[in-house]
Amino acid sequence: MKIEKNTDKKRFLFAFTILGLLSALKASTIGNDTPEYVRIYEICPGMDLYFSRYEPGYIFFNQLLNRFSDSPQLLFLATSVIVFYSFGRFIWKYSNMPWLSIVLFFLCGQFAFVMSALRQSFAMAILFFAFEFLLKKKYIVFSALVLLASTFHNSALLFFICLPLSFIKLNKKTIIIFIAVSIISLFLFTDLLNTFFFYYAAYERYTDSDYFQGGVRFASVMQLLLSILFFKLGYDYVKDSINHTNEEKYRANRVMVVIHLVAVYLYILCLRVNLIDRFAIYYSVFMVVFVPNALNVKQLNLKKKIINAFICYYVVFTLTALMYRPNWNTIYPYKFYWQESVRVDEIESRH
Repeated sequence: MKIEKNTDKKRFLFAFTILGLLSALKASTIGNDTPEYVRIYEICPGMDLYFSRYEPGYIFFNQLLNRFSDSPQLLFLATSVIVFYSFGRFIWKYSNMPWLSIVLFFLCGQFAFVMSALRQSFAMAILFFAFEFLLKKKYIVFSALVLLASTFHNSALLFFICLPLSFIKLNKKTIIIFIAVSIISLFLFTDLLNTFFFYYAAYERYTDSDYFQGGVRFASVMQLLLSILFFKLGYDYVKDSINHTNEEKYRANRVMVVIHLVAVYLYILCLRVNLIDRFAIYYSVFMVVFVPNALNVKQLNLKKKIINAFICYYVVFTLTALMYRPNWNTIYPYKFYWQESVRVDEIESRH
């Protein structure tokens, strides 16, 4: 239960390095999108892919790595170093309980996301730096980094909404407006979806996939309820000005909680289309920082009860989901690259 950052640094580095190694040393069958990344890496030296559906920054990154090795494992290694360094640096800088941030990073799905969605994870790693410049009010650098992130995954452009959000005050009026916008969006969902496809036509191919199956999924409901719980914790924390002696950190947490409102909004829309959770993660990832910060200021006995209940619930929920849906992200059972023995046609059949 220790919360002092200086006594946790070695354990923090050890734990986060283990997760990074699992990402770097994975087999090409681990992660839904990994086989496609392997295919692109292997063909990019001999083909001009700059006008394909893949972003130019990602293609350039592949071609750069190909100069050193034609093994796709180098792609996983290089990406893992960049992504986990960015995630770890962000957590260590802003979280008052880094150990709990790691727990949430794993149990809330960010780790599984990084293992599969390589391009978007790379974009998020850049956006963490953009967020810091947003807090410093260096908006030109912020915009440049968002544009850079979009060269790895074009959906990163959605992060521009964080610029106006950084000026919004967190109060009851903001929440009422948010509820009203959410209700209106549900009624106008079809029009909003068509508008989205107009600007992001590449995602229209998912309309025939499982992401667009009808009905409300249990996982979508749980995501929504948990995101609301996270917002409630963050809102109470930010509103209690007694707990804030550092103006810079207070503003950082306030902006994170406001940004998380967008995640709640998108998880509401996920009740209609599950694909939207791929974009919600840009805004929900900040909860791995502000939730531990919120729990850090609770009374000690209450804090221990909340954290213990929190962790126990997530462990049970996550392990249950993995047992009943092991192929959800095709990460488990996990394999290192030297354990791999799968035929090429088996890889291609997954696409």
